[in-house]
Amino acid sequence: MNPLLTAPHQPDPYALYAQLRAAHPTGLHHDAELKLWVASSAAAVEAVLRHPALRVRPPAEPVPASVADTPSGALFGGLMRQNDGPVHQRGKAWATAFLQRDWPIGDAVRTVVREGARPAVAPLNALLFEAPVRVLWALVHGGEAGELPGDVRAVIASWSPTADAATRSAGSDAATRLLARCEGDANRVGLFTQTCEATAGLMGAVLVALQREPGLLARWLADPALDEALALEVARHDPPVQNTRRFAADDGEVHGRRVQAGDAILVLLASANRDPAANPEPERFDLHRTHPRCFTWGLGGHACPGAALSRGIAMALLRAWHDDDAVRLDTITRRWHHRPSPNGRLAQFDAAA
Repeated sequence: MNPLLTAPHQPDPYALYAQLRAAHPTGLHHDAELKLWVASSAAAVEAVLRHPALRVRPPAEPVPASVADTPSGALFGGLMRQNDGPVHQRGKAWATAFLQRDWPIGDAVRTVVREGARPAVAPLNALLFEAPVRVLWALVHGGEAGELPGDVRAVIASWSPTADAATRSAGSDAATRLLARCEGDANRVGLFTQTCEATAGLMGAVLVALQREPGLLARWLADPALDEALALEVARHDPPVQNTRRFAADDGEVHGRRVQAGDAILVLLASANRDPAANPEPERFDLHRTHPRCFTWGLGGHACPGAALSRGIAMALLRAWHDDDAVRLDTITRRWHHRPSPNGRLAQFDAAA
């Protein structure tokens, strides 16, 4: 298998990204084996993400064929993040105004943790995905989320290109329940599908950094003001989202290269974060970088409007779990691996460590 397809869950994908940047100085090259373009430099990644003619889905397949004509596919097709043009613009305007409120994250986290979303009660690897969804539900709707986290995970799994028939069927059942719960609004459901894996990935990456970087755990525990800086540097240095894709709807030029309608571009966000042209000494983990550049949450029209809320939920949960004397979080996170994923870097921890 091409190493780019397995890079997100390798112990160290960053050497491969550095090799790509060195081998292709323009930052955008065509991979004959994968039959797509690869953007590896910060300049190329920015050019692709900001290009007005590139799309987030293949023009010929706006919804994955495996879930077309199913409730899961209908939900996918209604998400603003999976669309361009008016559908995206309307959804993005609503999401930006909604998500960038001043949310009482601390209160919601305390409620959810008190209800049992804590490593002393539930397995950490499941909590990484489910606790942020419960917190968001508490913020947006109030009350307990019930089976919402399981339905969110089921519908996400159904969208995977490797999903089997049973997984797709379970995802469609979950999509029906989620849409009913959110009054048929796909973008309200999308708040939870986005929060699930993205925030889980960020929390896992922070836990890895707290183990990997000497003295970091003690510094962070002693200074709550470091939360935002820690989340941002982790997202730059070891991002939970390693890549995304864009698709050409028409023939044209992208970052000095001619692309044809239907061409796909693999956008290596993690490589751009480690490009020395964007961040000096990019391999160094530094909470006090001057004007760091982070591509993890995107740029341009599809930049994530919920990035700050995701960081706030992630860090508040991690602090609450570290403050829980019933379990030593630093003990159960000493060993980890990354789940296979085409674009996410999702740390999973060996609780027996």
